[in-house]
Amino acid sequence: ADVLLSEEIASRDKELAQTKKALRKEERRSKNLRIRLDRMKNYVALQAGDGCLAIKVMQLLARDQVKSVDEEMGVHDGDILYVLKIDGWGKSVLRDLSDAKIKAVIFPKLTYDRAREQHLIDEFRKLNLPALSGANLSPRVKGKIGVVNEAAFLRALSEWDAAEEVFLKERRQEEFSGMVEEYQVQRRREVNLLGIDPKTLPFAEPVNTPPPAPKPKPVSVKPAPEPKLASVPKQKVIVPEKKPPQKPEKKPEPKAEDVFSAVLSAYRKERKKELEKNENG
Repeated sequence: ADVLLSEEIASRDKELAQTKKALRKEERRSKNLRIRLDRMKNYVALQAGDGCLAIKVMQLLARDQVKSVDEEMGVHDGDILYVLKIDGWGKSVLRDLSDAKIKAVIFPKLTYDRAREQHLIDEFRKLNLPALSGANLSPRVKGKIGVVNEAAFLRALSEWDAAEEVFLKERRQEEFSGMVEEYQVQRRREVNLLGIDPKTLPFAEPVNTPPPAPKPKPVSVKPAPEPKLASVPKQKVIVPEKKPPQKPEKKPEPKAEDVFSAVLSAYRKERKKELEKNENG
């Protein structure tokens, strides 16, 4: 009886230990769910902010990080991801993000510069998946969520779209040129097998002739300057100075003696005439 009792106690202890273990596991799961719910509430609140867009933060550009974010908050169509590091990136994670139809990936400035050096941005372009620099976006991060300025983000996205059109156009031109070259190589190979001179065929490779020497640029001869007439010094016109009108000189007044003599002489003449007139009468 004691043996059976001890075995039953051991069995009960084992069940109790398993139950405690499962309980702790559920407590951790419940805690994680509460954290996830709080993050989702904060994320939704950030999306409702004026002039801001919510972003989800990834520590590393890796598939396990994408899976972790997907389990905690979800990775959905139209999401914006903020990736801090790119160490050990691969094309598979880019395909996962492209399949999830996220809106864009933002990198810190230094990380973005490294991504360009490693041709990671070109891989994003091939998938038409916007990869933006956070230099002018001013992202603000708190934990695994954050916000970015909406107007700045839309400008950066517009610039990406314009550059993407140029990239796709150049890529199509390169693909077409490659197809033409491949066709020409194949045709030359077939012609050589038939023993035909490739130069007689229209698709033959043109002979590389040296480029013509550049034409000498015509020397621009400047017209000779017209001879300048010797400058004749202008004669200075001398204007006579205007003299103030001179007052007529006053005649000197006769002296009193001369006046008396003249009057006396005139009187004598008149008297003489009167005497002669009386004598004749």
